[in-house]
Amino acid sequence: MSAVHERPAAYRALHWALAALAVAQWGDGWLFVHDQALLGAKPFALGVHASLGALTLLCALMLGAWWIARRGWRAALTRDAGHWMGPVAVAVHAAMLLAIGAEAALGLFGLTLVGTPVRLFGLALPTGSGAHYALGLALLAWERHVGVLLALLVGLHVTAALYHHLRLHDDVLRRMGPLGQD
Repeated sequence: MSAVHERPAAYRALHWALAALAVAQWGDGWLFVHDQALLGAKPFALGVHASLGALTLLCALMLGAWWIARRGWRAALTRDAGHWMGPVAVAVHAAMLLAIGAEAALGLFGLTLVGTPVRLFGLALPTGSGAHYALGLALLAWERHVGVLLALLVGLHVTAALYHHLRLHDDVLRRMGPLGQD
């Protein structure tokens, strides 16, 4: 890729905040399943997980809106990106953002349906439906599956960044780094 597509500092900050929040979500989710004692009381742990999820979703929505409004997807489709790299980059980015949205919705509705109050930053969200325990558990299982899919997509994203850096030497990784190139 020879064309330079700069990303503003705010865009890069959203990108790296989203990355940090996703890692925090996976860590929190793993601890919740495997070592609940470390997280403290279940309502507190669920509140932390839901709050991290809300921040992750907010960050993803802002990044997605920016990406669409600024036509960031067009930059990935330029001829310089190769015949297959551009469309794959757009698909992976879109899939990651959609997976984050799906994971948040599945978690919220799943917890609500099993009768667990959802608290965001200490405030209880209103519940809009009665308890449907089996459906809620199924949605929560799908939330975990979508989380694994998201982890695989992020792994592909990181692999592509390293490929750009180590094989193509096109400065994509340096330009998208937290300090970037303003």
